[in-house]
Amino acid sequence: MACTNQPTGPCPNCVEHALATAHSLIGLRYRRGGSDPKVGFDCSGLVQYVFASSCLLHLPRSATDQFAVGQEVAREDLQRGDLVFFRSNQGWHVGIYSGDDHFIHSPNRNDSIRVSTLETPYWKRFYKGARRLSAAIQPPPVIEDPPSSEERP
Repeated sequence: MACTNQPTGPCPNCVEHALATAHSLIGLRYRRGGSDPKVGFDCSGLVQYVFASSCLLHLPRSATDQFAVGQEVAREDLQRGDLVFFRSNQGWHVGIYSGDDHFIHSPNRNDSIRVSTLETPYWKRFYKGARRLSAAIQPPPVIEDPPSSEERP
């Protein structure tokens, strides 16, 4: 069950639910453009899926657009559930911070969803920043069924 998004970010239960969901997907193969556990995930598809299914938070599809959402967070202030971003010659990359300098992500076509450390020289070199999801992120709108012909005037 999703919880209510609070002004300072998703509630702790939501963050833990999101991390549990992300952990349950470890080992699933990378899939370019993937955003569904049936086919696999790319990095931003994983993040979008995890927060939509766990917290009912609607995030943009691309890592670049996800970097514009939420509140900026200094590396030393990272909390579980924050999004961590990297930028290299290969483009943008995003993962979900899980604590103790670790993050869950879908790295590339030669790999599967896994936990990595921010201290790895590669990730350290290309670290771009982090964002904390906030109340500014709204769940997708609920579309109500149109009234039946008997209810119409």
